[in-house]
Amino acid sequence: MTRRRVEWLPGHDRLIIGTVYLLHFSRPYQHASHYVGFTTDLARRLRQHRKGSTSPLVRCAVAEGIEIFLARTWKEVTVRFEKWLHSGGHKRLICPICSGPRAFRRARIVRHPVTGIGQ
Repeated sequence: MTRRRVEWLPGHDRLIIGTVYLLHFSRPYQHASHYVGFTTDLARRLRQHRKGSTSPLVRCAVAEGIEIFLARTWKEVTVRFEKWLHSGGHKRLICPICSGPRAFRRARIVRHPVTGIGQ
C-alpha cells in the first residue's frame, strides 16, 4: 500500500478526501459531550487524542479523566462535510451512543457520495 502525503493548501481544503469522526465523551466536559474532527490517518489521530496532544477541548477532557470513544466515522469525505456537521449543532442526534443505531437517519443527514457535502 502506498502512503500519500497530503499537504494542506489554503483555500483547497475542499479537495482533500479523508475521514470525519465523532468522539463521544463518557461524561460532559463543561459544555461539550462530543467532538467532531477530520483526518487522513484516523489511527494516528486517535492516538494523538488519547495522549492529549490535539485540540484544546479533547486535551482538557482527557486531563479531567474523561474517556473518549470513537462513536462514528464517515469515510471518503471532505473538510466541508466536517464544517457542515459543526454548523448544525446536532451532534447528539447523530451519535449512536446517545441516540441509538438509527441516529444518522433520524437526523435526516444525507451526504453527496462524491463531494461529501450534506444536502
